[in-house]
Order: sequence, then C-alpha cells, then structure tokens
Amino acid sequence: MLDAGDAFHQTLSLYRLKVTEIAERAGVSLTQTSEFKNKRRRLTDENLFALINALPEEPRRYFLSLTIDGVKAPGNPLGR
Repeated sequence: MLDAGDAFHQTLSLYRLKVTEIAERAGVSLTQTSEFKNKRRRLTDENLFALINALPEEPRRYFLSLTIDGVKAPGNPLGR
C-alpha cells in the first residue's frame, strides 16, 4: 500500500496524465497539486478528494488500488 502522494505520482505517470489538467478539473491550485505529487505538501481531505474525483475512471480505480488494501483495479500492473 502506497501513501496518497506516491500513488498519485505513479497514477499520473502510468496513465500519462498532466498535473495541470487534473488540478484544473479538481479546482485545486497547480502549486498545491504539484507539491502533493512530489511529496512536498499534504492536502486537506477536501482537496485530496477533489483530485481523486478529477481522475478519469480507470486511473481513479488504479489510484485507489494502490492506497486501499484488497481493492482490485483493471490495468493494475502490480496485480493488486
């Protein structure tokens, strides 16, 4: 199980998602989102949930599979 920042970074990398697009969709500043992705900032629960919900469905499932034990997601190369 990864912490949320590591899982977010891995999800964006795997699915080739742009931080700018996810931040804009979520209504979270680009600075906060980038710093969270790079583990330099913690987010409020509200902003974390906004970023998770801004992910497209498959990447969102993948993110959750990395952060919640026992959740399986399609396309998860780690087989979780």
